Amino acid sequence: MSSHRILLVFSHLGMEEAERLCDRVAMFHQGEVIALDSPKRLVTRLAAANYLSFESEAADIALIRTLPGVERVERHLETVRVYSASLQNTALHLFQLADEHQWKIEAFRFEVCSLDDLFVYLVDKECSV
Repeated sequence: MSSHRILLVFSHLGMEEAERLCDRVAMFHQGEVIALDSPKRLVTRLAAANYLSFESEAADIALIRTLPGVERVERHLETVRVYSASLQNTALHLFQLADEHQWKIEAFRFEVCSLDDLFVYLVDKECSV
């Protein structure tokens, strides 16, 4: 362990560097600390910011929102993001739903959030309360 201490202060534009270089990260919003921990622990502990994504023209967002564990669904053109407390369980139900309704799912992947994603998630969550 290094005996040197370095303090780096970044705006949201430096989250990638903070994730790579820092042992601990504090996230502030409107002058208040909204998260403080190591980058890895932040994204692991706040796993609700993890999501699965896929492309589908036919996917019905309203039906996807009814799947077990789904917390939020976003669509950007053909790309759909599904935030869930249990990604694997949600994925299983998603594929069953797609098969039942004959939706084509492409480019499916599990996404682990970055610090940027986590910050946006925390701010959105705070603003919706």
